[in-house]
Amino acid sequence: MDKDKKPGAGFETGGLIERISGSTLSSAWKNGKAGQFKDLEDNCCYRFLETDGHYMAYKEEAGQPHTLPVVICGFCAYLIKKWGKDTLAIYNGYLDMRLGEYRERHRNDAGLPFRNLEEEFYSRHRTDEEELFRQSQGLFEYLGDSEAEIIRSYMDNYFRYIETKTPVRVKEAQKQDNQDKDNINHPPCFSRIFTATEQEQLYTGLVKGGFISAGTPYSHFCYAFGGMAIPGEEKPFSPLQWTGTVKELHYFISRHFPKEINQWLKAAQCFTKDNKPINKKSLSTAMDKYDNPPESSAVIDRLLS
Repeated sequence: MDKDKKPGAGFETGGLIERISGSTLSSAWKNGKAGQFKDLEDNCCYRFLETDGHYMAYKEEAGQPHTLPVVICGFCAYLIKKWGKDTLAIYNGYLDMRLGEYRERHRNDAGLPFRNLEEEFYSRHRTDEEELFRQSQGLFEYLGDSEAEIIRSYMDNYFRYIETKTPVRVKEAQKQDNQDKDNINHPPCFSRIFTATEQEQLYTGLVKGGFISAGTPYSHFCYAFGGMAIPGEEKPFSPLQWTGTVKELHYFISRHFPKEINQWLKAAQCFTKDNKPINKKSLSTAMDKYDNPPESSAVIDRLLS
């Protein structure tokens, strides 16, 4: 309704999502505010225009509504604007709209004949929408739990729908990109083959010996010593905090991994000392053949006995 139009008796009917869609004045919002949502430029960007509790006057800042922060944007806003329409029509409508906008933005680019705008669009659309959904979290201050859950469900399923429309070549490129990122976050592990018992024995021995913290994630330890996959919720890999001396770490590596290829590089990437990276050269030269072993050498010797 227009800013100066007063509500009638039926204004408090319908769910809160319907009230946003219809720009209905309401005081039933979860956060206790009174006012209405408006997509002022019809561009899927809803702002909240706050009034007094009786809808008699807008708050001062609502006098310049375009300066108000956007509360709902992206697919979330489109969904609410089209609330009650067929689900596939909403998904396809929004996808086509955004793809069309992307093509329009780039139609005069010099290199256009050599590009595939559709593949470019799909390679970034989900990431863009995840960010717009993050920016729309303020919406949930206004909705009750049940309606908030409905919005989140639509959002999750829209992301799934994007996957069904994404060209195969884009999916393969995204998969490779994820693998490359995973390789960056997961340094080379030690190649020695461990049984589950040996892994547990080594972990327990290092903790009891005071060489690593008892809080060291076991999945990260088993990645470094055994190459076991880290569960998704525990990624990415964090280097293990070595709480012994650098000389003790040198002795541990040379004693139990004498034939490991790139042993010092792997050790420097799999461990930190005092929350700082360990210099590979300093580690490799921490002892020479003429040095006496560290006092803890007997403990280290027994770690994998």
